[in-house]
Amino acid sequence: MEQKIKQYLIIPTYDCVILPDVEYQLGTQRLSEEEKSRIKIDGNRTVLLPLNKQKEKGEIEEADFFGLGVVADVVEINEIPGGIRIHVKTREKVRLTGFSRVGELMEGGFITLDEVSDITAEGEKEALEGLKKTTIELSGQFEGGQVAASFIRNCESIHDYASMFCQFYDMSPEEKYALLSTDSMKERTELIQEALLRFKGTIDMRVELNRRYDESEGNQYKKAAIRKQIGMLQQELDDMDPETASEEDQYRMKIEQAGMPAEAKKEIERVLRRYLEAQPNDPERSMLETYLEFVTQLAWKAEDTGPIDLARAKRILDRDHYGLDKVKERILQQLAVMALRKEQTGTILLLVGAPGTGKTSLGRSVAEALNRKYVRISLGGVRDEAEIRGHRRTYIGSMPGRIMEGIKRAGAMNPVMVLDEVDKLTAGFNGDPASALLEVLDPEQNVTFTDHYMNVPYDLSRVFFICTANTLDTIPGPLLDRMEVITLNGYTPVEKFHIGREHLLRRARADAGLKAKQIRVSDGAIRRMIADYTMEAGVRGLRKQFDVMMRSAAAKIVGGECERVSVTERNLDEYLGRKKLEHDRILRTCPVGVATGLAWTQAGGEILFIETSAMPGSGHVTVTGQLGDVMKESASISASLVRSLFTGEKERIDDKDIHIHVPQGAVPKDGPSAGITLFTALTSLMTGKCVDPHLAMTGEISLRGQVLPIGGLPEKLMAAQRAGIETVLIPKDNEKDLEDVPEEVKNTLKIITVETIQDVAHHALGITLPVYHTPFQ
Repeated sequence: MEQKIKQYLIIPTYDCVILPDVEYQLGTQRLSEEEKSRIKIDGNRTVLLPLNKQKEKGEIEEADFFGLGVVADVVEINEIPGGIRIHVKTREKVRLTGFSRVGELMEGGFITLDEVSDITAEGEKEALEGLKKTTIELSGQFEGGQVAASFIRNCESIHDYASMFCQFYDMSPEEKYALLSTDSMKERTELIQEALLRFKGTIDMRVELNRRYDESEGNQYKKAAIRKQIGMLQQELDDMDPETASEEDQYRMKIEQAGMPAEAKKEIERVLRRYLEAQPNDPERSMLETYLEFVTQLAWKAEDTGPIDLARAKRILDRDHYGLDKVKERILQQLAVMALRKEQTGTILLLVGAPGTGKTSLGRSVAEALNRKYVRISLGGVRDEAEIRGHRRTYIGSMPGRIMEGIKRAGAMNPVMVLDEVDKLTAGFNGDPASALLEVLDPEQNVTFTDHYMNVPYDLSRVFFICTANTLDTIPGPLLDRMEVITLNGYTPVEKFHIGREHLLRRARADAGLKAKQIRVSDGAIRRMIADYTMEAGVRGLRKQFDVMMRSAAAKIVGGECERVSVTERNLDEYLGRKKLEHDRILRTCPVGVATGLAWTQAGGEILFIETSAMPGSGHVTVTGQLGDVMKESASISASLVRSLFTGEKERIDDKDIHIHVPQGAVPKDGPSAGITLFTALTSLMTGKCVDPHLAMTGEISLRGQVLPIGGLPEKLMAAQRAGIETVLIPKDNEKDLEDVPEEVKNTLKIITVETIQDVAHHALGITLPVYHTPFQ
């Protein structure tokens, strides 16, 4: 007989046995204050309604319920961490007839269903005793069984037993619901007995398998079974708390989240399987773990750094670097192309210049302008190819190469990477690292760069590479061919003054802990520091002198000598000590046989004097001053040209020994730019004409008397300006290089271009030489 009852609040349940006339402790429930009030209004009565699939409370609809449930009296509601626990006593079985909800509050109308009592009390008691006996026998074979068996005496009915023990029988939600859906008490008992028998069969089979494998395979199966059980338990824990996920699941999650290509993912998953199969004491396990940690921490997806703002990039470059207009212009051009193409493009930039000219810091400014991560890799002294490509994972201690290590350190796939000191790579017995760089810096190849350690391709085409070097002489041709050379010629004294006043002074003051009001440095003091305490193309030495000054000032202030320091040109020696440098200056009078030349050095440019003298002898030429082979050849060519041009005085030349000397003999000197200076000095000695002391020259000569082009012209002209030179002779072919010379230098010097030694003699000595010819003409 069916009887309609009024609507009640619905409490959904999932995957548990719900039967009439049983007391339950429901798991953690979330009840709003409105739901608690509704329960009280309904006389502490509600309906437990099973779900056919698990869902969040706010997403449950009527179709998600099985349809049958039980009315329950709420005995007690206890607050527990994370929610509440509800103690209920179920009553009759009901069927849902209507469903409604407001927010998370669900209610429905129900029809009471009668149970069919088709088993006697004696039959139920006998069936219950059989279930208890079997359960006690099995209690030692499954986890939690001993605890479950201790509650056997509390079971007074089939329903009590089913509610307590069917949770252990690996029954599906549908099978558990079938116990409620049947109206027959006899059929319900049979379903419970069948579930117990299936469970018993599973336990018996497990015991038999354990016995067999214990006899044949020792503990191997047991270990595998334990691992499987641990895995199942760990999976349950992972679902409850993802932060405590198993090692395998953590790695798989990292691999999935990394977004790596399919080829790389396949290889890394293969390594993961080897790692999981390895024994804990296997030496290879730690190596595989290190590999997995490395590849899963790599960035496999490029960061979105937003559009390139060229105006902002220019402001950043101008803020961080004074001068270097051509260098900054070239960098902005590349950024403009990238802004149009919306991708990394263009050639690899190679910044070449003396130490302290701002090559490395330019890379940091570019990274800020692009909103990218910055990473610097120093390649000085690297002599092993594996430093670039990585070591193969064939031995303990293998490591990735510096390129991939830099990518990991940057934490991004598209950083600005500065490869410092590429001119100082050296080949060793372990290979040539410069050759390994060919693939890294080739835009056509680095899309699939394969580090030997990783053994999977990685896309380096998104990396903005900037290389730095002090000289091009030691960079192999194929590597140099992959880069666009941008020369940083060094700073003029005016540029150094602005850099010192606007950048280095503030930085040194902050490093020393001084405030602006505690120390004042005059412009004259800065200019004198540049002239008398530093000799370099860059500003690294100037920065050191600022640091020395600030330390001296800090000592005076802390020592109580004064509260404020004022550094001027007059008292600079008190803070920096005696004048450290004596630059070569022009001679007041230039004797016969002496000419002034210009030289390029790592620190910029310098003037040098070439001195010659003659003495009775047999025509022998002596060269001193620790000259290199190239300068010795230039001296031989110059001597031969003088003999060929002054054929009328052959006997006078042959009767003299000539000595050529370049002062500062402790300093090695070499290079193809002293030819016309050597020739001029010898011609002055031969003719008795003096060279103007305010005139300097640079250029190489050929045996035909042609003046050949040279390098390092901006540095040489700056050295001439600093030394007080007024006129400079340069090769005609170097006229185009005057664009790289600062305007302040060109405005100070009178620059004359020459093509032949006749031009040189005319401007340097005021004489006219005959056209070169051979005795056979």
